[in-house]
Amino acid sequence: MDRVDLEALVVRLVDQVQNNGYGAEYDVEDPSSVQELVQHEARIRGLRIRTGTLTADDHAVWAYLLKEDGE
Repeated sequence: MDRVDLEALVVRLVDQVQNNGYGAEYDVEDPSSVQELVQHEARIRGLRIRTGTLTADDHAVWAYLLKEDGE
């Protein structure tokens, strides 16, 4: 996966989280790097999210939007 594909994947996942409250990407080559980049992109957008990998498929990355305190 080249840099452009990786950036597109990260933006797509953060877009899913921003629009739906959650998102997932499958067949990820380097899940830990994707998780770090997703966290970074979310911070840029002012979002608080949690990320992880699926137990059954360690090449799948999930993310969801954290609720703000007081909601």
